[in-house]
Amino acid sequence: SLSTAEQLNMLRADRVLLGSLVEDGLGLANANTPLEKADASRRTARSLADAIGRAVSDQDAARVAELGGHFETIIRDALAPNLDEAKRLIPDDSPEAAKLKDLQRKSIDDLDAVRSAIPSTGKVGSNERVKEMNGKLDGLRTRLK
Repeated sequence: SLSTAEQLNMLRADRVLLGSLVEDGLGLANANTPLEKADASRRTARSLADAIGRAVSDQDAARVAELGGHFETIIRDALAPNLDEAKRLIPDDSPEAAKLKDLQRKSIDDLDAVRSAIPSTGKVGSNERVKEMNGKLDGLRTRLK
């Protein structure tokens, strides 16, 4: 059972994360093109990535696994499909093609940053749920190219 101080710290962390996710969700709701939707999805993934980094720093394996699952879902179900659709619709010689390539690069960088922030050993790295989540994230990297 968590102490009152631990519960208060979790509430504070969740409040910041929830505020970011609501803002990101509104951006996604207002996006009109697959490229805009992919960008909004990346911002959502970035908010989760930041929270994962804090959970790693706190050595909170359960939170890393939980947030990592949400991170994986956003990439798999929102970011990657919108990048795929944008690639299909945007001609290689258009001005938006450069924005698409930049967004792909940033998305891969974000994913790589999360993977490198999570240790492979210790309390967090040896957690079975974290290991499973890492495997899923590794599989998603090729989808973002």
